[in-house]
Amino acid sequence: MPKKYDSKIGQWFYSFFIVAVHFFKIKKIDVLKTNQIYGSWAPLIIKMIMSKPLMVRCGFVPTRNTNYGIVELIFLKIIQRLVFKFADISVVSNHLDHAYITNKYKLKNVKINPSYVDTSLFFRGSSEDFQLADENRFLFVGRLEEIKNIINTIDAVLLTGNSIDIYGSGTLENYIRKKYKNQILDNKVVIMGSCPNDILAKKLRCYKFYILISKIEGMSKSLIEAMASGLICLVSDIPENTNMIIDGDTGIVVNGFSVEAIKNKINCISSYDLEYISENCSKYVVENYNLEVIAKNEIENINAIIR
Repeated sequence: MPKKYDSKIGQWFYSFFIVAVHFFKIKKIDVLKTNQIYGSWAPLIIKMIMSKPLMVRCGFVPTRNTNYGIVELIFLKIIQRLVFKFADISVVSNHLDHAYITNKYKLKNVKINPSYVDTSLFFRGSSEDFQLADENRFLFVGRLEEIKNIINTIDAVLLTGNSIDIYGSGTLENYIRKKYKNQILDNKVVIMGSCPNDILAKKLRCYKFYILISKIEGMSKSLIEAMASGLICLVSDIPENTNMIIDGDTGIVVNGFSVEAIKNKINCISSYDLEYISENCSKYVVENYNLEVIAKNEIENINAIIR
């Protein structure tokens, strides 16, 4: 984007008039693609003016998965309806979003192609490594926000006598630092901050348990990465999680969001066949989310709309 548009107003102007700014470059393009609904009006405008084929791909459908303010929600609903209506092909990451947009917008050309995980980075170590991983430290990776249910998660982990390492940041970070000041000093709660993917991939194999008790979730990339690494994943009983996690097979499902529900499930972890779950969840990701599979699907979807 040219520097002269590097402001909030400039970015909005640029998104609506990009076809005029880059007309001759856009003329050479064969296929338009957007990876999210927010901002998708830019390729939609180009399609309407220049009749270019458009692929709409979103990791999650925003009006189904996330809470917004009333004005932003109305705007997104309008854009979402238009972009799905005029797209030559729509691609979503999971069966839930597929059913939602197919039924809501009466669409026919909708495909499923999930986000990929680099399985050369995120992979399960040996069985010996799994046995040596720290059994008393849980891993959380994500935004420190209310919808992630992070406070109840921390409380439950501590009540079971375990510890938790937190990778991520968000609006609740300062609150967490104050509330768990003593536990942080005792190394029971550790806020690790953000971490580059290649480093995170190595760190994952030092843990045995990953926990994500979200109230609302899209298709969690960090969950899939943890599964690829063979971690035992404890997740909330919401469709976006149970679409991948089957209790006792590819992970462990917690029925409820309360401290008590999470604590009770942690206390009965030993009743599961952890070695089996570790092997099975890693295998599931390799078969369904590796780059080779996703890239093949992507090429097929592009070829389907090239005129």
